[in-house]
Amino acid sequence: MIVGLTGGIGAGKTTVLAMFQALGVPTYNADTIAKDIMDSNPAVTKAVQKKFPSVIDKQKIDRKKIRQIIFNSVEDKKWLEDLLHPLVKQEIKNIAQQHTHDYCVVEIPLLFEANMTSYVDKVLTIDTPHELQLQRSMQRDAAAAEEIAPIIASQITREFRLSNSDDVITNDDDLQLLQSVVMQLHKKYRGYAN
Repeated sequence: MIVGLTGGIGAGKTTVLAMFQALGVPTYNADTIAKDIMDSNPAVTKAVQKKFPSVIDKQKIDRKKIRQIIFNSVEDKKWLEDLLHPLVKQEIKNIAQQHTHDYCVVEIPLLFEANMTSYVDKVLTIDTPHELQLQRSMQRDAAAAEEIAPIIASQITREFRLSNSDDVITNDDDLQLLQSVVMQLHKKYRGYAN
């Protein structure tokens, strides 16, 4: 079984993923998969170099430069997603076929936006109040509210995420409570497999 872990920027997805990993659950991250594809797939590098010549540095894609481009252009963002998402989806399919544990967790920030719900068996959303989401993102990325707010606005609505999830964890800064909820879900997900 594959659990798709999602949530808005600054919700705490990575923290929850690490908690599942500490329990011995195989964990994966769609952003890391996309980065690996960008670093190791010559066809991707070639396509990106052709579209955005300025983002190639020593035959490698400068991700900081490409991030700036896609945050400033909806069209360029869509182009990159159209290039990467099918490859990421294929890798998630491979993970599903190869893993032998009761379940695994794949962190997919754009699970709904990229139409990847059919690639997972359960959707787990990490939810956090808007103000806390903004505060955490600003702290983590050393960024101003003006930089983070458009990212939050570009993501699918919190209401949509919540109403289309199998499970929801509210992450409002109590790590002990967060840990206990993860443990409950761990038992639940293991139960599905047995």
